[in-house]
Amino acid sequence: MSGFQDLQRQLTAHLRDPDAHPAPEGVEDRRIGIYRRLVFGNLSRLLGAGLPLTREQLGKSRFGLLVRDFLREHRAATPYFPRLSGEFRQWHEKARSGRPNDPPWLGDLILYETEKRILQRLPDPPADPAIDPQGNVVAGVPAPSPLLRLLTLRYPVHKSRKRELGNAPPETPSFLLLRRDRGGRVLTQELGVLSAGLLALALDNTRQTGSALLETMLQQAPPDSREPLLKQGREQLQHFRRSGVLRGTYRDHAPTGSINT
Repeated sequence: MSGFQDLQRQLTAHLRDPDAHPAPEGVEDRRIGIYRRLVFGNLSRLLGAGLPLTREQLGKSRFGLLVRDFLREHRAATPYFPRLSGEFRQWHEKARSGRPNDPPWLGDLILYETEKRILQRLPDPPADPAIDPQGNVVAGVPAPSPLLRLLTLRYPVHKSRKRELGNAPPETPSFLLLRRDRGGRVLTQELGVLSAGLLALALDNTRQTGSALLETMLQQAPPDSREPLLKQGREQLQHFRRSGVLRGTYRDHAPTGSINT
């Protein structure tokens, strides 16, 4: 049995990295070549389907080299094909410091695409009795939807179908809200600094009212801009509620630190 297992390991190592590991002896190279092409081709198609913008920006050749490195270096922890792009992201996050020739925007683009895939696969959340869907998200404690992600990215990767990303990031990062709507579509919305900061606070909050979150954000704001920003922030909270970004308010969480609304 150990001889057969050794043969399996030798074949697997060859299929992962043909240049570094020879094929098992006694097997015709034409036959082994079929398996080499199948393994690499199937992996390339699966990753390309999960990361279409990454494949498009890199081009076929560079994307193929990236897939080859992934195949050689990574040992997947899941047998499920839909999760393969997540495995690819984990590998790249660990390997990127040793890959100086990768485009500087690549990590942002992989993160963006994999988070969209995760949102697509999440089950719809059941009704939560702890959340009041009619609650006032300004006077009460906002309850965010689980079907969203807030990303802060150096490169505008959400626009990569229309432009080349280049090597120099813009002066201002992109604050991206990814959310799944009632029809199952994952939507991308670019937020301003106030909206992104307010949502980030809401995602980490279970006690403070929407008004208190605004107070926290605007502590350093100039006095003459404070009231307009408060008004804008209240309107943004209500917009988040209407669009489903906020599901309502927590019923049983005693609110703290509110300001006049």
